[in-house]
Amino acid sequence: MTDGDGATASANLSIDIFGVATASLPNATQGSSYSQTLQAAGGTTPYTWTCSGLPSGLSCSAGGTLSGTPTATGTFSVAVTVTDQNGVSSTRTLSLDVT
Repeated sequence: MTDGDGATASANLSIDIFGVATASLPNATQGSSYSQTLQAAGGTTPYTWTCSGLPSGLSCSAGGTLSGTPTATGTFSVAVTVTDQNGVSSTRTLSLDVT
């Protein structure tokens, strides 16, 4: 930056981007055990996870693991939300196919 008198100043800045790093979920099979660990990037650990839209039989732990045995088939839109230690949240919707 340069001011009206020609003096310049500069600064190095960094930005911590926080969000759900998991980009996709592997397919599941009805009646078979399923487990997938969710990943986050940035923010301040520890993270707390919540999920919605899971098929019957699957649950999401606060530690970020989707697990269980799905009892229904179909394609499910699963909204995963991660909250960091400072209360900052990020949500991503992932598709889960259960065959």
